[in-house]
Amino acid sequence: QQGEGWFKDTFPGVNPTFYLNYVFFTQPEKWKNGDRPIILHRWGGLGNHRYPVGFSGDVYPNWESLEYQPYMTRESANVLFGYWSHDIGGFMEPAADELYLRWIQYGVFSPIFRTHGTRLAENIKRMWYYKPEYFKAMRVAMQLRAKMTPYLYTAARRAYDTGISVCSPLYYDFPNLEEAYSFKTQYMFGQDLMIAPVVSPVKESTQLVENMKIWVPPGEWVELITGQVFEGPKVISRSFSLQEIPVYAKSGSIIINKLLGREEEKKHIGWLGRAEEQTEGLEVNVYLPTDVEKESNFQTFLYEDAGNNIDYLSGKYSWRSISYKLSKNSISLTIEPPKGTFEGMLSKQYYRIIFHSSIPPSSVKFNDKTIKYQPWSTFKPNDNSLNWYYDGNKVALVVNLYEYINIQEKINLQINFADKGKRNSFTNEIRKKMIGLTGKIQRAQFVKHTLDKSYPETTPNDYEAVTKFAETGMRMTYDVDTFWDEIQNYEAKFKAAQTHSSQFKGFKRPQSRNINKIASAHLSHL
Repeated sequence: QQGEGWFKDTFPGVNPTFYLNYVFFTQPEKWKNGDRPIILHRWGGLGNHRYPVGFSGDVYPNWESLEYQPYMTRESANVLFGYWSHDIGGFMEPAADELYLRWIQYGVFSPIFRTHGTRLAENIKRMWYYKPEYFKAMRVAMQLRAKMTPYLYTAARRAYDTGISVCSPLYYDFPNLEEAYSFKTQYMFGQDLMIAPVVSPVKESTQLVENMKIWVPPGEWVELITGQVFEGPKVISRSFSLQEIPVYAKSGSIIINKLLGREEEKKHIGWLGRAEEQTEGLEVNVYLPTDVEKESNFQTFLYEDAGNNIDYLSGKYSWRSISYKLSKNSISLTIEPPKGTFEGMLSKQYYRIIFHSSIPPSSVKFNDKTIKYQPWSTFKPNDNSLNWYYDGNKVALVVNLYEYINIQEKINLQINFADKGKRNSFTNEIRKKMIGLTGKIQRAQFVKHTLDKSYPETTPNDYEAVTKFAETGMRMTYDVDTFWDEIQNYEAKFKAAQTHSSQFKGFKRPQSRNINKIASAHLSHL
């Protein structure tokens, strides 16, 4: 494989891997029907990495190996080796549940997602063999990877055009700041997301990775899992549960995800194995800045091609512009028709646009057509309809353009709010009150679920304040008119939930051990 044995003795200084990779990748007759070549192979030396997806070796499953891989991957961008593929979970022996989960969560934001291990029967990589709490978190992470196909594929095209890898060091953008070099596990994933993977275990008594140091680069960054906003440059200290992945979006950015086909969504068909399919539905995520009263413009681009052939080399692909303008009392979002064509290009698509940290609007219009509010409880994915609802758990306005729209038709979405001074006006004061609410709701829901498992040592009456706050999001979701009262009063309810959760003493049953510490820590470490 790499010059071992007789080959090394017969041809000194010659590495056969280099030539093998060249032959396998460049011989067109080896690829049927014009398929796009891709090979996974071993290291053949610098220059040779233009051919294979890299294989980083048979690593042992430990936290040190996991910690090194984000650093190695980002640094490889310096020699244009952007496509490293790691043995997620380690190769040589089974990985512990938590280590495998964190490795998968890192893998979601790596160039190539691939689990692998030795053929030992106990070295199982199938996530459903792990304990339920780990399996569920692994499944959510893998689904997120599948959803992010449009964003990742666009980043891959930019890497092809510019040489800047999908995963790149922070010092590309901030070369004069020491922290861009010294925080070695942090990196950019595409143009708009900064990743700070968890590479150490949780504290057993709290089930949190506590006081993790993260460097926030200059500018405003949104922590996706919590809705917290940080202004850099500065170092912050954060705590994360098993389910949480530290991902930060540039404030104002637009992140394009994939929706399942409507029939698949209706039938709850899974996400995995669908990356090659054309994107029938797009989920447009808008992460609003904290200054919503300042007029500002934001834009991103979506790249698409056939996905499985080399027609892109002859110009058969498309780019689409997605942008929005933040003005006084309104948001105007535009999706332009694609520029360019390719074989198999869809003629129609449908859309879900999510405005994170937005208030409920006074009106919504799509190409001058008024879109009506539809309660979330009555929404069905297969409805051929235009509607909006409020997702209280995400603290987000959701607009569904669920009728198939000709992609050559320009989409103009107008979100209107009341004039400043009125009850439902979108001001900086209201925007700042919403910061971090998503994370508080999710943590309270986790604590409630944890305390539920301690029955009969506790009953719902014992943690009524926790339950009341945990249901904040659902109250806003089911009745959008409650938004204003909830947003004005949630801080007092959250403090009551914190106080309530800290009053529990040690439980006697083994399965309830540490529940009091876990509940208190999850609501205090935010």
